[in-house]
Parts: sequence; C-alpha cells; structure tokens
Amino acid sequence: MAMMDAGLTATLSREFASSNNSVYEKLRIYKTLETCYFIIAALVIVLLLFSSELIAFRWLNLEKITSDEVSFYLHIISIEIGFRLLSNFYSGGFIGLEKQIKSNMYQVAYGVVRNGFVLMPIFFYPSLRVFFIWQATTTILYVVFIRFDLSYTLTQSFSLFFKKPRIEKEVIYRIWKFAGGMMLISTVAGLNTQMDKLALSKLLPIEVLGIYTLAFALAKGLGILSSPVSVAILPRMTALFTAGNKLKAVEIFNKGYLLVSIVIFSFAASMIFFAKELIWVWTNDVHLAEKASVFVPWIAMGTAFLSLGNLPYNVAIANGYTKYNNILGISSLVITLPGYWLLTNIYGGIGAAITFSFVQVIVVIIFLHIVNKKFMQLSIKIIFFRNFILPILISGFVTFMINNAIIFEGNRLTVLLKIGFTVACTLATNILILYPTKSLLKQFLKIKNKFT
Repeated sequence: MAMMDAGLTATLSREFASSNNSVYEKLRIYKTLETCYFIIAALVIVLLLFSSELIAFRWLNLEKITSDEVSFYLHIISIEIGFRLLSNFYSGGFIGLEKQIKSNMYQVAYGVVRNGFVLMPIFFYPSLRVFFIWQATTTILYVVFIRFDLSYTLTQSFSLFFKKPRIEKEVIYRIWKFAGGMMLISTVAGLNTQMDKLALSKLLPIEVLGIYTLAFALAKGLGILSSPVSVAILPRMTALFTAGNKLKAVEIFNKGYLLVSIVIFSFAASMIFFAKELIWVWTNDVHLAEKASVFVPWIAMGTAFLSLGNLPYNVAIANGYTKYNNILGISSLVITLPGYWLLTNIYGGIGAAITFSFVQVIVVIIFLHIVNKKFMQLSIKIIFFRNFILPILISGFVTFMINNAIIFEGNRLTVLLKIGFTVACTLATNILILYPTKSLLKQFLKIKNKFT
C-alpha cells in the first residue's frame, strides 16, 4: 500500500496548499488525480486477489494455520487495502486544505469503529473471518463518507460521484514531475521500511514475524507522536515557501522540529529501557514480552529517527523538491536489500532490526543536512547539536537514573505509572533545558489568561 500510493496523495496535498492555485484549478487537479487513484486502487485489489494463493501456499512458513484459511483472509485484506489507499488520498485532500481537525476527527472515529467496535462481533463470534470482514466493511463505508464530504467542500454540491470522471492532460503535464518524484520516493520508502518484514516472512517461521511485528507496533507509536506536528505545518510551510516567505517558514520548522525531537526521544528512551515491561503491560504475557523486547531497542531507535525525518521531508515537499530524497533513498537500497536478507539469515529477527535501525539513522542525518543546506541554512549547532545530541543525552540520562532509582515489582498498573512518571520527568527536563525561556513564558501566560 505504501508503494502503490504513487505519490498522488502528497501531490494533492501540495497542490491544495499552494497559494498559486485557484479553487477552479484545485477542482481540476482533484478530479484528475482521483480518477488516477480509482484506477490504481482497482489494480491493487485485482493484483492481490490473484496473488493471495501464491503468498499463502508458497511464501509464508505457516505452522498452526492452513494455507486455505490464509488465502481467504488475504482476499478480504486485498479489498480493504484498495479502499485504504482511497481513504489516504481523501485525507490528504483535507490536510492540503488546512482542515486537519476535520481530517483527524474522521480518522479517530474511523479508528474507534474499525479497531474498537470490532470487539462486539468477535465477542460473540470469535473468528478471524469476522474480524477481517468487519475491518473491510468499515473501511469501505469510511471511504464513501469522507469522499462525500471532501467533494462537498470543493464543489458545494451533494453528490457521491462526479458525473464525468476524467484525466486532463494539461493537469498531468503540470504535475507529472513532482508526482513522478513522489512515486519513486513512495516505492523506495516502501522497500526500505517493509523489506525486513518480507525477509522475516520468507526466511523464518511466521511466529517470529508476529513477535517482530508486535515490537514494531509498539515502536510505531513514536511516529504517531510526530505526525500531528508534521501534518499541521506542511500546508502552512507550502503556502509560505510558494509565496516566497522563507524566513517565516524556517521559523515554523525550527520550533516544530525542536518540539518533535524532545517528545520523540523522551518516549523512545522509555521504550528502550522499559521494553519488556511495556509489552507485558500491553499483552499481560511475560513469555511474549521476553521474546519481543529484544527487538524493541533497535526498532525504537530506527523509528525515532524515521519520525524525525518527516519534517525535513515536508520542507523538501513544500518546495516541490524530490531529487535528493530519491538519490539518497535509492543509494540506501544498496544496504537494505542485501542487508535484511543476509543478516536475517545469519542472526534471525535481530539482524533485521539492526539493519532497519542503522539505515534509518544514517539516512535521516544525511537528508536533514541536505535539506537544511539547500532550503534553510540553519547552523550545525542548532540543527544537530540542539535537535539530536542534547535530547538523546538528556533523555537517556534521566530515564537511566529513574530506572535505577525506582526499582519495584508490582502489577501492570503500577509498572505503567512508573513508566509514565519517567516519561513526564524526561519531557520536563528536556523542555526546561532546551526550550527558549521566552517561549515557555509566553505559552504559560496564554494558558493563564484562558483560566482567568
């Protein structure tokens, strides 16, 4: 799904956010890209439907579940993936229009219904079939609803579908260069971030893939922490850069990046030091926590840097620049493609985790340096020492000290409270040391005025 996006979502967001496009131009772009997206989603569904048996019977190393069952589940998942592609596209439209609150409300509601309300049917019918059918049906209904609202926002008319879906050559000619660059970025990013799971699924028993994926799901929370800031500032930076207001755009990036760095490394430090405890609190399974915790430190560090790459990536996208991202991404494949397969074959799942972490750290540091040099020209002291080295050192030190100072064996609630206390102390220490005093005072006065 990550690779088949073809860069159209990012293209739609950028064109909607650009101050150079009129409402009529935005509508033309929307119609053209939506038609392209319908075709891509249909192709994805057909491709996965026809390849499900190949995956189930010839790729996965199954032990406790039959290939026929897995093939059936993949049929359902293929339909959902096609519609998930469409949902991402429409969400990108709302973000480009700077309607992040509406987009987030929809995604929260969708997540609650898809992943929360599913507990009701599987309580009475505990079956994977029921689980996957519920998720696919929810996604289809969500796409219909969000598409209806976005179309009304643009056209001020009620209609589920355009009467004449079309692809305008003029629109394609104008955006093809940026869209093509984004498509290459999506493909390379998909390979770099998913190849570890692909290698695990082929070389090791599927149980190892499940444990690795559990650890990855925990670390993926770091991306959720950075996403709100990234989503919020992308349209604004696009509008500022396209309008020639570079100083204001760089100011927004500078403040946002420091905030994201503090939050990401504060949580990442607790994930690294409390990996086993976090998984135990989550799953209530000590055996599973012991197995999955060995992956978490490596994956958490890699995911932390991957999350910190979102903001410089947004700066490049705001300027319509994809060249260096593609050069760097393609170059990194020289490490990832053989690295995942060789190290997984030799060291098992931990080899894949180490490769993932190493590649993300190196790529993000190099990419940040390139973007900074070309578009922002911030000092090395600010961009690296303040945003990387200091938050890492402070977060590691505070978390280590609390971990050794407060030692107790309790129930899951008390362990969770200890971890929460550690994160809060780490955040507070980072903010007090790194955040400008004037900014803190200004925010404090704003909060005080609201309650007085």
